[in-house]
Amino acid sequence: MPKAWYDRHAALKIEDPDTREFYLRIIADKKPSFMRYIYPDLARQYNNYVKNSDRKAQREFGKTVAELLESPTEDLTEEESSFLRYYKMMMPVGLSPCVMNRICTIFENEFDGVVRTAKEEHPFDYTIMKSGAAYTKTQYNKVLRLFEEYNRRLKDYSVFAARERIEKDDASIHALLMRDEFRALCDKAIPEDEVLCDIVLDICYQRSATKQFAWDMCGEQIIHNLIANGDGAFHVPVAAEDGDFTYAGERFKLVEKRMEGSDADLSE
Repeated sequence: MPKAWYDRHAALKIEDPDTREFYLRIIADKKPSFMRYIYPDLARQYNNYVKNSDRKAQREFGKTVAELLESPTEDLTEEESSFLRYYKMMMPVGLSPCVMNRICTIFENEFDGVVRTAKEEHPFDYTIMKSGAAYTKTQYNKVLRLFEEYNRRLKDYSVFAARERIEKDDASIHALLMRDEFRALCDKAIPEDEVLCDIVLDICYQRSATKQFAWDMCGEQIIHNLIANGDGAFHVPVAAEDGDFTYAGERFKLVEKRMEGSDADLSE
């Protein structure tokens, strides 16, 4: 597309003043706000910008940005009006009232704080996935080093794949090969599956880190533990007209299933 459609500097170079004014008025130099739910980097950029702007507003005016935006224009001081003008101008996403932005705002207002409150009221007890095996600090540190190396390499490859535009299938194959490589390294460091599983779970769930490592390295053992800790019973959603909850337009209810047999049967 023409650069003047999305680059303000290119639009400013248009010689005809009427055309230049028109392009500057409709220029798409920012992704719309709802796209921050698609692009994690954009979400972080937006969240940091809003947080830092809010701190500055409270420091300089004793008000939050939201309070300034809700204030009638005539009640704002010259400094407050200038602050809001630059706040909107430098905003990393577009806040125009397009359909998707309006829908997004409705959801944000409706669910504001819901997820955080739910987590606080019902903290997840990850120990239901553990084997109950004891381990030493030395064993823990061995796996911790592998965990840190695994996450570092995943991050580095993600950046490389994006920069080089690696095909999604090729990137997935690379991720699977790296997963198998680290599984072998973990098995070599801690041969006992139950011990390895408990170490990995403690590493992943006792910090604000991705839990992918736990499922990549010990997924089968975790499922085994969940079934064993539930005395062989587990619940699965089954479609039913009189179901207790709805998903994707259909009603479901939870039905208890039970795994019978030896420990070997539980992992199948």
